[in-house]
Parts: sequence; C-alpha cells; structure tokens
Amino acid sequence: MADVGEAQMKRRSKTFPAEPSSVRGARDFVSEVISDLGRDVPDAILLTSELVSNAVEHASTEIEVVVFVDDETLRVEVHDGFTMTEAFRVLTETEVQTVDNRARQGRGLVMVRGIAARFGVLDKGEDAKAVWFEMLRE
Repeated sequence: MADVGEAQMKRRSKTFPAEPSSVRGARDFVSEVISDLGRDVPDAILLTSELVSNAVEHASTEIEVVVFVDDETLRVEVHDGFTMTEAFRVLTETEVQTVDNRARQGRGLVMVRGIAARFGVLDKGEDAKAVWFEMLRE
C-alpha cells in the first residue's frame, strides 16, 4: 500500500530541446505547475533556470523537466542524456564556500545548493543523469 504522502504527490513532466529558449519554457512550465497546485515558490523558478541552462550548455541533449509536489515538498528534476562525469560528481558533492570573482562560470550550482533545502544528482547510467533540488513549504 502506498504511503499517504506518496498518494498525494503530484507529478508533471515536459520535454524540451537543447536550445536556449528551453530555459524560458522550463521556467514557464514549472511556474504553471506550482501555480496550478496553489504553491508560490519563486526560488524554484530561479533554480530551474540554472539547471536547465546547464543542461542546454553542457549536455546538448533533449531535456526533461519533472516536477513533484506534495503538501510539504516541491522537487524539480532536470534529466538530460549526458553521462555523469567524475568531475561533475565531485562538483555536486563538495560544498564550495567561495567562487573566484574572475571566473566566468561556476556560481550556479553554488546558488542552487545555497537556496534549495536539498540538492543532488541521480546517475542514470552511461548516457543520462538527473540533477534535482527540493524546496520545503514554509
């Protein structure tokens, strides 16, 4: 028998091409989902933008955005078809305290880690991964 929380969990997903306009499309999609479910989580829109931007830039594959919502938690997953590298694993598992101000990149996942209640990566095998974050209802 399913746990009550699982029974009440809402799931929606949408697939986007690996192009810059998908960042806006993903933001709009997540905004629509959380609005439809009576939630207001503006930081989720910002974090979605960051994860989809990363997928567009680095994975260059089709992207699936999956949103799970229940009474307590909002979870957004960004799935792509790019292999999980050891460098990316270390980046996501190591807490970075500062970013060099001269660096052109490297702030996004630090921001995600700082804003989200939880953050991580699902290694889906040779040709796929999902980067996710969770936010709690305040």
